[in-house]
Amino acid sequence: MPRCKIKPSTLPCGWRIGNDIVDLKATSARGRGTDRRLMKKILADAEIRAVQGSRQPDALLWGFWAAKEAAFKVRAKIDPETVFSPRRFRVVLCFLPFRNQSSFSPGRVDTPGGSVAVRIFFDADHVRCIGAATDSGEAADPDRVLHGWGSVVEAKGISSESLRESSAARKMAIRHIARLTGRNAEEMEIARQQNGSGAGAPILYYRGDKEPIDISLSHDERFAAYAFMPQHPSIR
Repeated sequence: MPRCKIKPSTLPCGWRIGNDIVDLKATSARGRGTDRRLMKKILADAEIRAVQGSRQPDALLWGFWAAKEAAFKVRAKIDPETVFSPRRFRVVLCFLPFRNQSSFSPGRVDTPGGSVAVRIFFDADHVRCIGAATDSGEAADPDRVLHGWGSVVEAKGISSESLRESSAARKMAIRHIARLTGRNAEEMEIARQQNGSGAGAPILYYRGDKEPIDISLSHDERFAAYAFMPQHPSIR
């Protein structure tokens, strides 16, 4: 793997963040760390070598994927014309996980439009990532991003699995933001902004007004996750 060098911005405002989560026990995820055909489609050569040499190839494969997804969400907010080309989104980790039982890896994702700083978290049954960059395109410090995850709870009246997962991610984020701001969660709503290509990034509304908080939501099978960064000092 290339050596990791990160010089993150320290400015708290004007950040764009992204996140992603992968259920490692999902049928579509298990055993893919030895699937060279898949890896050639989504990983750079250095990433493939890292997966092949890893003690936990499935987890590292999906850790790389989560980092690329999180970075794309960040870059798409900065530049809506950003195209997701996984092999051109290169993940550079400061250290590889699992060598010393580490379940956390800081690093960055180098994209054609600029770098995004990331943190990848590995657990026994899932992997997730958060990423951050400033509006000007500089890597930002993901350690300052507020985030969380949880199990998807069956929602009454929602028959679609994807909608249940999405609903869980929104509810988790709203509860966290309500605790932080002291506002009533029942008066908050997260909706996706519509753009020319369909649904865009999620936006938080309080009593119908857009809030200055950048949000990212993710879900996969049994898990949902969220990340957010207030864009105004008065609500940190």
